[in-house]
Amino acid sequence: MKSSKQPYHFADIALAWKISIVFLAIISLMGMILFFVIQSTVTRTLYAEHNEKGIAIATNLATNVVNPLLLDNLSRLQLLLTNSIKNDVVYAFLVDKKRSVVVHTFAGGFPVDLKNVNNPLSNEQKSLQLMNTEDGHILNIAVPVMQGEGGVVHIGLSSKTIEEKLSQTKQHIVITCFLISVVAIIIAVFFSKLITSPLGKLVIGAENIGKGNLDHRVLVERGDEIGILAKTFNDMAESLQDDIRRRIETEKALKDSESLYRSLIENIDMGVTLIDTEYNVVMTNAAQGRMFDKAPGDFFGKKCFREFEKRDQICPHCPGTIAMESGKSQEIVTEGIKDDGSSFTVRVKAFPIQGEAGENKGFIEFVEDITERLQVERDLASEKERLAVTLRSIGDGVITTDTEGRIVLINKVAEELTGWKQEEAVGRSLGEVFNIINEKNHEPIDSPVRNVLESGKIVGMEDHILLIAKDGTERSVADSGAPIRDKDSRIIGAVLVFRDVTEEKLMAKELHKSQKLESVGLLAGGIAHDFNNILAAILGNIELSLEYTDSEDKRHPLLTQAQKATLRATGLTKQLLTFAKGGAPVKEIASIAEVIRDSSDFVLRGSNVQCQYSIADDLWPVEIDKGQISQVMQNIILNASHAMPEGGVIDVSCINVNNIEERVSFLKAEDFIKIEIKDSGIGIPSELLDKIFDPYFTTKDAGS
Repeated sequence: MKSSKQPYHFADIALAWKISIVFLAIISLMGMILFFVIQSTVTRTLYAEHNEKGIAIATNLATNVVNPLLLDNLSRLQLLLTNSIKNDVVYAFLVDKKRSVVVHTFAGGFPVDLKNVNNPLSNEQKSLQLMNTEDGHILNIAVPVMQGEGGVVHIGLSSKTIEEKLSQTKQHIVITCFLISVVAIIIAVFFSKLITSPLGKLVIGAENIGKGNLDHRVLVERGDEIGILAKTFNDMAESLQDDIRRRIETEKALKDSESLYRSLIENIDMGVTLIDTEYNVVMTNAAQGRMFDKAPGDFFGKKCFREFEKRDQICPHCPGTIAMESGKSQEIVTEGIKDDGSSFTVRVKAFPIQGEAGENKGFIEFVEDITERLQVERDLASEKERLAVTLRSIGDGVITTDTEGRIVLINKVAEELTGWKQEEAVGRSLGEVFNIINEKNHEPIDSPVRNVLESGKIVGMEDHILLIAKDGTERSVADSGAPIRDKDSRIIGAVLVFRDVTEEKLMAKELHKSQKLESVGLLAGGIAHDFNNILAAILGNIELSLEYTDSEDKRHPLLTQAQKATLRATGLTKQLLTFAKGGAPVKEIASIAEVIRDSSDFVLRGSNVQCQYSIADDLWPVEIDKGQISQVMQNIILNASHAMPEGGVIDVSCINVNNIEERVSFLKAEDFIKIEIKDSGIGIPSELLDKIFDPYFTTKDAGS
């Protein structure tokens, strides 16, 4: 910042003179007005005092002449009038009621001019009349004597004394006004310099800034409006300096940005074209030229539709037209045509260019040659179709995911097992579609894909896995997962392969049961042979005892019951032997109602549980192994009674049933008898239901 002493400028001096002249004119005008006001005031005051003095003299004289007038003493009257000639009184005379002069003070005779002076119109009035004479202005004052009965006294009051005083007063006023004017001029010059000096500095500052010297500052430090103006002026200069500095920096940044923009546009591997509202090419980059085997400058000023698609008019699908109309970007896929007639596929994205007022300035197009990409996409689609056909042909379910565990592909078998279609499953998390739980405790199991992605290895799932389908169907599945790697061995996803093993598990379970039953049969066969020999001896002794016992004997019914029980035991051994040998049951036509009653009553004898029977009267006869049916009924009734330790009733019903195949698919279309047994006991826990037919399984503390 420069801080040198600044000389006064011509404009500063001219302004000072102007201000001084204005101040002088104002002060002169005010002096003249003051002069006339003072003169007028003094004149009125002096004349008022002069008139009052004359009236007092005339009134006093009118009072003093009363006695001499009554005594008709003319000499006394003459003396009184003569003595009154003093203090500006130049004459005095007395006239009677007839207006005749009685006495006067004129040495050369009574003046003719005074004969016509005014007299009071009434006795109580005074009369004042100003007259111009050779000796100056004379004020004639007339006062009635004895209310006009004694005549009228007249005195002449000279104005010379007043005029002399007025002349002196004017001189004083003129001198005072002159001195005030001189002081006012000095003050005006001082204040004009005080005002114009900083204004001159402001003018110098304005000229310096006008010449481009923004370092110049106005050195005025004042607290008034001029100081504020000077500070504002300096702030404006600094602001202009900052604006210019920012503008220079902005222009530099703009040039750098333009250079960067040109470098970016020229090096981008995509065609860029700037087109005006008349569809003339304004600018293209090198990539656009390479697409059409031409130099970028060859397109300048030419119609875009002729250069790029060899048309004679605007392209009907032109994205630039739509972009300018809508104000939004527009994208299309079309064909570009070279000068040799060859074509290639391009993707064109147009952006509108608008001015500050929103008017269209044209549009810019980004052009990408997608010919090779389309071919790759077609090849990829073909490969994807072959992969889909392969996946559909696989008998196992296949699901592929990305690295986030979201489904990318699902084959037909996987759709059937999970209940999710391809279009529904894609994009969802694997756990949502492949919902698996532990078969034993029904606890959720983590997705196997997580382990695959974390370990990068093939992962096999544990046993006892249930897959919950979309509709709630549960299936036992076996699965395994493996990572999917790209050509650089980077993991890009995972594949899950699984299959339904529900039937396999059921078959394995049934095989396990058969093996257990076979071992039980071998054991039962050995026991049955030994037990049958024992029963033969017991039965023979019972029958011999019956031969030696009369029917009236009390022991006869007991032996009969023992015989029946032994025969039942013999039937049981036959069943065990049949089971052990794998032979067919020994069937016969019989009434099942009798077998049901005998077996149930036999088991419940002596207990607090009773059977209540509901057996149809027209119940069909059946072909049964009475021993096996009896054993089954005994076991079921016995279990029912054990379930009611406090006692109760077991309901047993038996009815005819036909057309059973409509309700039970695995039975043939034959006639059957339905036996239903109900108790009101504690029931069987759900987790034990699948074990009720296992050999040796029991929840009892004793027995089997």
